[in-house]
Amino acid sequence: MQEIMVIGHAHSDPAKPELAMEVFRQYQTILSELDGFRSMTCWQAVEDPTEFRVVRHYRDEASAEAGEAALIESDAFELVMEAFIDTADVRRYMIDGRSSPNTMPVGAYASFSVTQSPAGEETEVEQDLSLIFENLKAIPGYRGGMFGRNVSLTSEVLGLAFWDSIDAFVKSLPEKPVFVVKAFRRVA
Repeated sequence: MQEIMVIGHAHSDPAKPELAMEVFRQYQTILSELDGFRSMTCWQAVEDPTEFRVVRHYRDEASAEAGEAALIESDAFELVMEAFIDTADVRRYMIDGRSSPNTMPVGAYASFSVTQSPAGEETEVEQDLSLIFENLKAIPGYRGGMFGRNVSLTSEVLGLAFWDSIDAFVKSLPEKPVFVVKAFRRVA
């Protein structure tokens, strides 16, 4: 059974910064009752404080379906429209389950990367990411990572690494990056 990560990405209204966290709290309350819900974390971009990624972790696809439906049908969904200035980009990933964002304390950092693999080369991209994560272990401040494929678009591969500090993340960046990697700080 493949675990699922649902990642919502949106920009908050700069005039109403407290609403983004209120949405998170309400979503947490709704999902905490759901069988198969593992955790939810909220990450704020280091370079843009209006940019958020909310990571919801589910036991399997059926739990993710139920959880996402509960959120859409909830009263909290209306608050989403008020809290964010753009439509959330929500994607589901089948993950390898190495590490989980909820193991990182508030204030820790995560780096998110999304890459498109050429058709038929998804396994090779995942193998490359696995090797990258093995090499990251040598960097002080690296706290684990995970990767997985987009459920709907299997050529899209997510890499998610966890860090003690922004300096540890910066040390991980190659001189010539192969794909875009963005840093976020856990805020909830």
